[in-house]
This record gives sequence, structure tokens and C-alpha cells, in this order.
Amino acid sequence: MIIDDDENYHEGYWTFNYYDRVDCVDFERSTVEDYDPKDARHYVEKFVFKSEVLAAIPEEERLMFQPKKIDKAYTILHKKIVDIFNKHNVETLRFIKVADWEYGKQF
Repeated sequence: MIIDDDENYHEGYWTFNYYDRVDCVDFERSTVEDYDPKDARHYVEKFVFKSEVLAAIPEEERLMFQPKKIDKAYTILHKKIVDIFNKHNVETLRFIKVADWEYGKQF
């Protein structure tokens, strides 16, 4: 439930939290600023995912996830989820295919 500034109650909203991130970024093939494999987090400018890692995870468990070891909390959505939002003409979100995304396009 959301309570606005005028104390009005708004029900029907949900939030979600990730308990674990997916270690699926291929840092050797991604574009990463000053990549050092010893760093805990990396500044990714263009993603390339490890297809074998994603293929090993059942689809229903990777419909939405956040990649591990990156400096931002990017949320990756499966096309099935994007299609639901697009079906309902949601205009408050902008979706970019991972293959087309590069840092700066999110703005």
C-alpha cells in the first residue's frame, strides 16, 4: 500500500527484491571500463552474457534478474515480461534489448 502526501491510501501496488544475482556476464567479451578480473564490481558499458550459464537456469527462474559483479543494479527482463508491459501500452518504462544496449541509452 502507498500512502501519498495527502494521506490517501493506494492499494494494488507491488515491489520486488532480488536475493541473489546471476553470475552470467562474460567480462572478457563485454565492454568494461578498466577491466581487472580481481575487482569485485565492474563498470559495464556493453553486456555480453554467458549463454551456457543462462541456458542452465530454468526459464521461469530467469524471467527477471540482476547480473552479479557489476557496479549498477540493472534489471534484465525476459522478452515474455517485456511483452506483458507492451501489451498494456505501459509508457512509463523504456525497454532496450541487451544486444542493443550500451551505457547511456538508459537515459
